[in-house]
Amino acid sequence: MNLSDYLSKPNIDLSAVEFSSSHSLAKKIVAFDKETNIELFDIAILGVPEDRGSKNIGSAKAPDIIRKKLYSLSDFFPKLKIVDLGNITQGKKLKDTNVAIQQVVSQILNTNATLIIIGGTQNITFPCFKAFHHNKKFTNIVSIDSRFDLGTDDELDLSLNVTKEIIKTHSKYLLDYFNIGYQSYFVSPEDVELLKDKLSFDSVRLGIARTQMKNLEPHLRDANLISFDISSVASSYAQANIYASPNGFTGDEACQISKYAGLSDNANVFGIFEINPDLDNNEQTSLLAAQMIWYFFEGFSNRRKEEITLINNNIQKYIVKLKV
Repeated sequence: MNLSDYLSKPNIDLSAVEFSSSHSLAKKIVAFDKETNIELFDIAILGVPEDRGSKNIGSAKAPDIIRKKLYSLSDFFPKLKIVDLGNITQGKKLKDTNVAIQQVVSQILNTNATLIIIGGTQNITFPCFKAFHHNKKFTNIVSIDSRFDLGTDDELDLSLNVTKEIIKTHSKYLLDYFNIGYQSYFVSPEDVELLKDKLSFDSVRLGIARTQMKNLEPHLRDANLISFDISSVASSYAQANIYASPNGFTGDEACQISKYAGLSDNANVFGIFEINPDLDNNEQTSLLAAQMIWYFFEGFSNRRKEEITLINNNIQKYIVKLKV
């Protein structure tokens, strides 16, 4: 499979970007072409300009606007190698786009690069998971979302049903699903019971998550696929979403979560979804998303290889004698 068959160049004019400093990420990030060897990069960025199957019409415009904000930020990561794959070429139908997403993600999973996805809507998470399934990779999913997305009476918005679709695959490769930041007034008691008691998945309420931010790191440490719905951030920090709520994480907390995600050796895919530029005052939500990605870069730059393998020689062995 040739990646370029599924990709198109982003629509971004670097001459119109307002740079934060002379050392901007625009000078670091490499544009993908047919000759690019993904294996040479630590991080790959992929835009998915797709909002069909959602009520959040307008979110398809987000990838390039977030890019504009991201490229302007300062480069504090001298050793980090980043490639921008461009955007998924939108298919004639939504299912065609989903197939393209699955194909691209599947191929990136076979490289050493970690993939950052700029959406688009959160139902993009589903073809991402199918890529893990296709590659026979066991998967822990962490969803930062104010809702569980286990299905609604309104089937017109697939983003509100994405978790249900993942569970319905009955994939043996789905090891765990963990929700961070759900807000009780947006979920039903039946959903809480279904998630915890019947499916043996777990979650943490917004209030507990905000008062115990450090406790989120172990959950993100084990995550392979991390899906961040911007509606989990309070509308005062991220208003560009039709489901924006007065309550939610602060912008600082969203960046902290993103940094934890970047620190994880296991994180293969990190996606930020549901930003609607049509509702974005002065592009502040897009700027927040760019800063979240920046913090992911910072976390990634401070990764420590903690995976224990039989061939790992960097392990100290201690023998402790106990008196019986």
